[in-house]
Amino acid sequence: MPFPLSSTLGFFPLSALPRLLGIVCLAAWLCPVARASNPLGLTPGTAATVTLGQITTLANFNTSTAAADISYTNSDLATRSYVVRLPTGYNASDPAKTYGLVTYIDAGDAHTFPASYAAALDARNVIWIGGIGIGNAQFTDLRRGVAIMGAYRLSQLYPIDPARIYVSGLSGGSRTANDLAYLRSDYFRGFIGRVGSSLPAIIPGWQTAGSNSNVNNFDADYEYMSVNSADPSVVLPAYFRTVLMTQYGDFRRSEQLAVYRYGHLNHGNQVRLVMRPGGHSDEVGPSFTDALDFLYHPLVDLVWDRFQNSDLSTNPPSGGDTVAGTGFTSLSGTVSETTYSYNSTTHGVLRLNGDGAAVRANDTFTWKDPSGILLDARLRAETATGLNQQIGLHILPANAPETTPATQTGFHLYWVYGQPDRAELVTVDGTRKTLATWEHTATHPMNLATTVTSPQSGEGVVTEKTFWHNNNSAPAFAGRTQAFRGEDVRLVLNSVGFQLTFNRPAVNLTTAYTGKVVTATTDAVTTNPNETFPIVLQGFWSEVETAAINALPAGSYKLLLTNDAITPGQPVGNALVDELHLIASSSPTALQNWRALNFGTTSSTGTAADLADPDGDGLPNLLEYALASNPNAPASANAPTASLLPAPGSTLVLSFLRARSGLTYTVEASSTLAPDSWTVIATNPGTVSPTVPVTVTDSVAPAPSRFLRLRVTAP
Repeated sequence: MPFPLSSTLGFFPLSALPRLLGIVCLAAWLCPVARASNPLGLTPGTAATVTLGQITTLANFNTSTAAADISYTNSDLATRSYVVRLPTGYNASDPAKTYGLVTYIDAGDAHTFPASYAAALDARNVIWIGGIGIGNAQFTDLRRGVAIMGAYRLSQLYPIDPARIYVSGLSGGSRTANDLAYLRSDYFRGFIGRVGSSLPAIIPGWQTAGSNSNVNNFDADYEYMSVNSADPSVVLPAYFRTVLMTQYGDFRRSEQLAVYRYGHLNHGNQVRLVMRPGGHSDEVGPSFTDALDFLYHPLVDLVWDRFQNSDLSTNPPSGGDTVAGTGFTSLSGTVSETTYSYNSTTHGVLRLNGDGAAVRANDTFTWKDPSGILLDARLRAETATGLNQQIGLHILPANAPETTPATQTGFHLYWVYGQPDRAELVTVDGTRKTLATWEHTATHPMNLATTVTSPQSGEGVVTEKTFWHNNNSAPAFAGRTQAFRGEDVRLVLNSVGFQLTFNRPAVNLTTAYTGKVVTATTDAVTTNPNETFPIVLQGFWSEVETAAINALPAGSYKLLLTNDAITPGQPVGNALVDELHLIASSSPTALQNWRALNFGTTSSTGTAADLADPDGDGLPNLLEYALASNPNAPASANAPTASLLPAPGSTLVLSFLRARSGLTYTVEASSTLAPDSWTVIATNPGTVSPTVPVTVTDSVAPAPSRFLRLRVTAP
């Protein structure tokens, strides 16, 4: 029977489009372009120097955007040499298969393919192209043009996915590539900056301007992207990913860190910092693997809560804010979502009142993707009473006990008054490892009373919680829309290791394992009120005496926040959380979250299977979930109850909790219990509530007997 092409065609979902393509081409962008399988005759896995040939027509390629800064030279392609490498697994007989592409701008005219990048390119099916003769001595518009025109020409010759075209470079070539990424973020989907980057905005030089030293200084203007075209927006499109690669011995390291912290993070861009031992131009294969993994990471907003609605258990958008997640659950003590005022501004906050208060995010995440998670947290103390406060952030297995989080397997961060802050790991055998400790200046940045002199002209003395508050009247700060509050901490946790980035300077940075956990600088770390660049603590699982699989086993995890006294019985301040933003690789459904919290897995298998009954109370797991019961405690069974109302007109009543949205609750009736005698009398009656039951009634007469049953189905 032929597929019906009718007026209903426009209602087919995108998932149906592949079936339609075999019949009709719906639009030009859906039609495959006929290509030779390997027109340049390249050997997969081997870098070769080739010319690409001129483009027949540029009608389908925008050469007007940023034309003053990009030399779109088609004629150059007839003679320009490029180094091109196809991934080892390139299938020349299957031109329908698509590949990613990295176009590279080197610092020198002679481009040599970075051999240590081969494994990552092969794993991700990415083609490499680097122009020859576009080193630092050449005009920047030519360098940009050769890179983008080479990418476009190669995409005409090979099956390259337009959603996976990236730009990269080395040192000055990396800065030029970064310029190109901003100028043509419509064409590129990501940038990998190898020891060099730029911004379409000046980062204020709080130290000696013009210095290239990585000791408490950075060049204030070095990273500024000066172009002839109108300056691009500092905020990149949501799909765009940026990775900044640097090494501890890189003399441009501080610029990379400044661009990362005060550029991309400040503007809300999707960014990852990758840092390892080495010098300015070292080729580090693992760093490139991390970078490419981030470009491909799904980056799902799993939890993004600014605590604006005074309801702990929900997280609706407020004032246009982007939000994600289903709220938090109080575990102990007094926890509330409330408001707090400082610097004449009122903000929503999550408050953990006093000693022993604890809260859990309702959404779990999976520890499987090699790119891991990113967690941005803004925490502070409401008071420094007695210097007796310890705020904890815990990442634990989803079904781990919540009464004593500090003793559970997982990753733990502590912000402490009067003692060093610390990052800890508790391994599966219960061994506690202190990964790093750090201590702030005498005036702790979490203290709301702290004031500083703003580097922004005309702002004067401000509370440090608004240190980066936007003031568009100051050009150097224009567009900086995020007012950082509390102590900003970014945690990157993946299969390689961990990385912490801090907003404020620290002193007395120590390591638990000499030479293993390192800071952002190999120089002595000193306290400076002007904060030249962020402090970064970083460690690799292989270097902290445990492999990643032992540090945090594969499985489901949850996020907890705690507020505790250091010395029991002494006054304790409250913990305030301004914002939490957790990015993972996938977002579990509500049912998967419930399985993870109760069984440690999101899969419907074994004791976690929907029809399993691990506690033996007669309710299978799906009913336990639907009725808000504990599947591991038979005494908690919230089984439906039935009662008979007396005459006149005897009525059978069924009561149950319709505790979950997303499920279908069906009440059926029968007079004989025969398999085909059941009829539906109610579907999703009442309203969803985990505490207030709904009732369904059915008349018994005229049948001598009557039966009711509840059927629950999941999507």
